[in-house]
Amino acid sequence: MGSGMTNNWFSRAPRRLLQMFKMIGLQFIAALILTLAILTAPANAQSANQTLNIEALKRDLSGLKNTPELIREIDKIISNQGKEVPTASRIDLDVWKLRSLNDVSDTRSTSDFALHIYRNYDREDYASYEQYGDTMQQIVQAFSKTDEFDLALGIIQSLRETVYKKPNPYLSYIIDKSRMEIYIETFDYERALETELSILNNPDYQSLDAFKAWRPTLYIEIAFLYNRLGDGDKALQYLENATLDFEKTDLHPLDALKTTMLINGNRGRAHLLMGEFKKTELMGQKVLKAGRELQQNYAMALGYRLIGSAAVNMGEYEKAIENLKAGIDLSDRHNIATMQKFLYLDYALTFEKLGQYD
Repeated sequence: MGSGMTNNWFSRAPRRLLQMFKMIGLQFIAALILTLAILTAPANAQSANQTLNIEALKRDLSGLKNTPELIREIDKIISNQGKEVPTASRIDLDVWKLRSLNDVSDTRSTSDFALHIYRNYDREDYASYEQYGDTMQQIVQAFSKTDEFDLALGIIQSLRETVYKKPNPYLSYIIDKSRMEIYIETFDYERALETELSILNNPDYQSLDAFKAWRPTLYIEIAFLYNRLGDGDKALQYLENATLDFEKTDLHPLDALKTTMLINGNRGRAHLLMGEFKKTELMGQKVLKAGRELQQNYAMALGYRLIGSAAVNMGEYEKAIENLKAGIDLSDRHNIATMQKFLYLDYALTFEKLGQYD
């Protein structure tokens, strides 16, 4: 019996050994996979985290008090990027910085950085039509403010060729926004207003998230153009629309302050046109305060202009000279062309009223 059992065991030995080796092999493979997973987990996590969430970064920096401070923090983030960061995320960071430079209203620095973005990335580097279109529009805006219209128009033509090959409502919307920027900077306010009203009422744009987010600003820009064309009543109507839309929007604190400042600035312009000089002065004071808080040069220049212009019309010439001169110095230093003309005109008017023509 014992001999039979032994023989039976040996007859089954190859199969038993094979099963043992299979089990050992599977355990070894499982252990190897687990070890590799543990070793590579930090690297994989780090790689996954390299995709930057700009909105999350904005929330992290929500305590910053002004735009120059924000730009310094963005520069730190840009300089700390590793090679693993996707190109699309680097573009998002660069455009965030470009917007912030535009807010400061140092037009030369803004245009130079826009040129850096334009030259540094190819069309295929952009992750979507939305990212490509938004970046191009920001660059057109920057170039237009330094009269580099050949570059700006070249970008618009490139966008048109893309839309011609494959119609895209978003890129058509970007083309219209870019055209409007050029009209404003060339003082063609009638065509700018026509373009903005067309954007506002275009049925193809109503469902675009980018259009919905921009609509409060669009109302403000339409009000700006009505002010430029001398219609303060219409400007105030669109500012009311902007305020209602703005109140429904959850904005970063700096963006919220900036939007309030833009609304007040255009209200001040409208009141000036309508001869309501005390209201003009009040809006000017609010804009100047916000501009100083944010350290945004255009806003400060506008605040000086509103206070100074109101003072001229109320016969407070010393106050007018003080504020208009401060606005002129600021706009000259930062090449704020859209403000310079009005500041100089009101400054000359002040001395004319004083009988000083030299």
